[in-house]
Amino acid sequence: MNLIVPCNEIFRPVHRTRARYVVLKGSAGSGKSVDTAQMYLLRLLSDPGRDLVCIRKIDDANRSSTFAEILAAVKRLNLDGYFSARSDPLSVTCVHNRNTVLFRGVYTPAQREKLKSITFPHGKLTDVWIEEANELDPEDFELIDDRLRGELPPNLFYQIKLTFNPVSANHWLKTRFFDARDPSVFTHHSTYRDNRFIDAAFHQRMERRRTQDPDGYRVYGLGEWGVSGGQYFSEWRESLHVCEPFAIPDDWRRYVTLDYGLDMCASFLIALSPDGHAYCTREFYEPGLIISEAASSIREHMFPYSRTYQTFAPPDLWNRRQDSGRSAADIFADCGVPLTRVPNDRVSGWYALREWLKPQRDGFPMLRIFPNCVNLIRTLPALKRDPGYPNDVADVPHELTHAPDALRYFFASQPYPVPVLPGMPESVQLYRGRFAKSPVLF
Repeated sequence: MNLIVPCNEIFRPVHRTRARYVVLKGSAGSGKSVDTAQMYLLRLLSDPGRDLVCIRKIDDANRSSTFAEILAAVKRLNLDGYFSARSDPLSVTCVHNRNTVLFRGVYTPAQREKLKSITFPHGKLTDVWIEEANELDPEDFELIDDRLRGELPPNLFYQIKLTFNPVSANHWLKTRFFDARDPSVFTHHSTYRDNRFIDAAFHQRMERRRTQDPDGYRVYGLGEWGVSGGQYFSEWRESLHVCEPFAIPDDWRRYVTLDYGLDMCASFLIALSPDGHAYCTREFYEPGLIISEAASSIREHMFPYSRTYQTFAPPDLWNRRQDSGRSAADIFADCGVPLTRVPNDRVSGWYALREWLKPQRDGFPMLRIFPNCVNLIRTLPALKRDPGYPNDVADVPHELTHAPDALRYFFASQPYPVPVLPGMPESVQLYRGRFAKSPVLF
């Protein structure tokens, strides 16, 4: 088999190392994830007995990152006949030697237990790819590291590869892998300037970022360590995420999302296009409303269409009051606004929102916001990263969190967006971020 493998020279040393820990920090667009996906396919194809697990903090984030990258690499390397993929559960298998790729998360106890019990019908777990490794806690990494143990045949070796943007100089990744010399660790640095496949438009966008957002450019343009406690949603760009209003087609589904308290009632109307893009089109933001007033106002302002599909709200609105035995959800329902309960897991919700804010291959995010949502546009970029726990938002005045919380409840209820990547097989059917449930054979 003759393979033509597009490769950036800067990653040649990465391909050769047998270090147990291969740690790739770099800028956006450096090609580290693309190169990693290609390298694993070639390794799985040529080395029988190897099996790979791809890790994201939140399990479903693999759909739009590691799984999508591997599918795109299959097409790019013309390996259609050598690998098969399943979308439920996610897996990729080499049809010639049965080497397998599985995809896991480490956020919930169930996900962690699932990782502990992982087995392969052929070979054993030899490789781990941790994408967006800065999302993980040290305990997550230790759990993963413990899975790679036991004697291997002489031709095989264990290896964990971590890829990430270095968002915080106080992060445990820097202390663990960069601040002390360790012969078992291979570190690597790359930027978009090292990627010969990056288009001119991306270079121009990075140059604009260099002048308009110097702190963000140092992290996402130069791959340098960022400052702890900085902007939580560093992906945010008003010029990118705020779009001109347009008439929403009648066949698009509308959703309402709600955060209610006596100090503030924040709500948004969100439309989902058939190709999976979300548009936040209307805002209601009013303090001092009792429950019945809030419910009536939401009905009046956020239900202009008969096609409003669901209204998402946090679990505390189902708490029953001692004096009446009724909950806020009951009162909203009486006013014609039935609520759908969503998990109030902060970190998981923030991660979901971040995935929708990230620019895709066409340079645009999956979430756009109409300019009339003034309080969301004001407060979302004001959230800061918690210096002690960078996965979460820092304690800020509560007034700043109502609008982002309302948005978080909606995206916590949605599948992660799955963009159509260049070269992705047409047999992978996408609709609103979900892959088809049937097996896919390339």
